[in-house]
Amino acid sequence: MQGCRNRCPSFQQLVVEKGFVMANSRPRRGFTLVELLVVIAIIALLVSLLLPAVQQAREAARRTACQNNLKQIGLALHNYHDAFKVFPPGYTTSVQAWNRESTNLANHSAWGWATMILNQLEQGPAADQLQPGSEPLTMVIVNMEGNKMQELQRQIPVFICPSDTGPVTNDLRPLIFYPNGDNQWVNPVDKPPVNGFTLGRASYVGAQGVTMKHPSEGIFDRDTSISIADIIDGTSNTFLATERRYIGFGGAAWGGVSRLTEQPVVPDDGTYNVVASFTPRINSGQIDPTPSAPIVPYGASSMHPGGANFLMCDGSVRFITENIQSVPNASPMYWGVYQKLGSRNERLSVGNF
Repeated sequence: MQGCRNRCPSFQQLVVEKGFVMANSRPRRGFTLVELLVVIAIIALLVSLLLPAVQQAREAARRTACQNNLKQIGLALHNYHDAFKVFPPGYTTSVQAWNRESTNLANHSAWGWATMILNQLEQGPAADQLQPGSEPLTMVIVNMEGNKMQELQRQIPVFICPSDTGPVTNDLRPLIFYPNGDNQWVNPVDKPPVNGFTLGRASYVGAQGVTMKHPSEGIFDRDTSISIADIIDGTSNTFLATERRYIGFGGAAWGGVSRLTEQPVVPDDGTYNVVASFTPRINSGQIDPTPSAPIVPYGASSMHPGGANFLMCDGSVRFITENIQSVPNASPMYWGVYQKLGSRNERLSVGNF
């Protein structure tokens, strides 16, 4: 055995004789530049395919949360109806001259319908603090009532659509009043505003109707007291509330109207802080689909693609496409399906929508 060892060349000798180089360490492993670029391209492709699906899933979740908000509002409105036998007024105010010396100030307050269902929305502390109707909303601002002003600027989650991004207070719809020498409301053309106050932003507005007449064909208007018995067209075929987005349409404010004048100079003159008209098309703000038609911020709109959520008078919530038939004709007989849904008492057949 010892002789074999002496006669047989060692492994190291063979390596030297044959010219091989023996590795002193393990072979190195890694990506080449081409392989790395291929992997990055594949990952980018997968992300580009996955991202839209994730965004759609998130929007679907936000839309469901928005519908849940409207259902909660609908339940609160029906609880209010059970207690008072009517739905709350759209806003308890008067477009006539407002006199802060009046002995019946509650009848001239500017509180919105949302403030009247705070107790039904489990917002009892806010209702106790504000006491809507005990004095005009503008008097709260005139007297600089700190606690009430702070409460009015708060954002209440149930009044905000998760898709509707914006500031806490609605700076696009400030509460402005125009007192003249007699402390009365006047046209803003006559005198500039002397005060401005931003209210807490909201995403939901009550259903006012189609035309500008008073009382309107809808549920919420000035000093209205509409009951379910007044909804002749059927609670499942009549709008109770809807959405209005902040971006491009100014959103809403749950506290009350932004301004009132004796002679409104623009369609959105404050009352549309809390109510919506169904004359403009959904998401377009246009009465007719022409490029030159003005964008008016008093209709229904949302950040949900293709339409908006609507609360019906029976408490259900429907997502209605922006392509629904919309014909704001002067005669209700020729209204589109969208306008018919905005009316409670025209006795018009709606059909499927």
